[in-house]
Amino acid sequence: MQENMFSKTNKKVISKVISIDGPSASGKSSITKSVAQTLNLNHIDSGALYRYLTFKVLEKGEHFHLGANLLLDIWKDNLKIEFRPSFSLFYHGVDQGQFIREHSLSAKTSQLSQNPAVRDSVNQVMRELVQNSSEFCILEGRDIGTVVFPDAAIKFYITASPEVRAKRRYTELKNLNKLGDLSEAQILEDVVARDKADATRPIAPLTCPKDAIMVDTSDLNFDQVLKMVIEKIKAKI
Repeated sequence: MQENMFSKTNKKVISKVISIDGPSASGKSSITKSVAQTLNLNHIDSGALYRYLTFKVLEKGEHFHLGANLLLDIWKDNLKIEFRPSFSLFYHGVDQGQFIREHSLSAKTSQLSQNPAVRDSVNQVMRELVQNSSEFCILEGRDIGTVVFPDAAIKFYITASPEVRAKRRYTELKNLNKLGDLSEAQILEDVVARDKADATRPIAPLTCPKDAIMVDTSDLNFDQVLKMVIEKIKAKI
């Protein structure tokens, strides 16, 4: 990767971007993955990138210096990124999904993502992935349509009530056998705390892009949301 090669996003890049933003456990990851598979798009999961970077930084120790060059070394260190059938990160050939999806990593990721060097590093990776892609790319996160690709061709903001999102996260962790001693009430507390941290952070706070299509999934099932998003995309591309 070349440093500072994306100081200015060009039209070639933004014409290939669909952004999906929203709070944690809103269902945006599952929707984005399914939309990508249905429409044969490249899927880029910003949350997975932040989680992976957090996981590697913690692995190196709390006193690891978050300088641009050292963060760049993490991305260059035997990491392979695949877009299909889903966005996956492989370190020395080992899928990192089992490590970066631990619930305990969420708070650390939120904390680390407030560091400007970390955000710049992840944003650089996402912009380069889009730049090097010959396919339309769909990206999910919390600031894709506001900061990373403010001129994305199509923008969505997917949300749901904190209670609904906590219930979904509880079910997800239970199905993955990663629930441990966590109760649904504890997860709700974590969701509310994460929302506050994401919305009030000084750098790239979570907010709905002004020109985004708002989708509240609180009273909708997965198939209904998927159909709605796909119809909106097909109408625009």
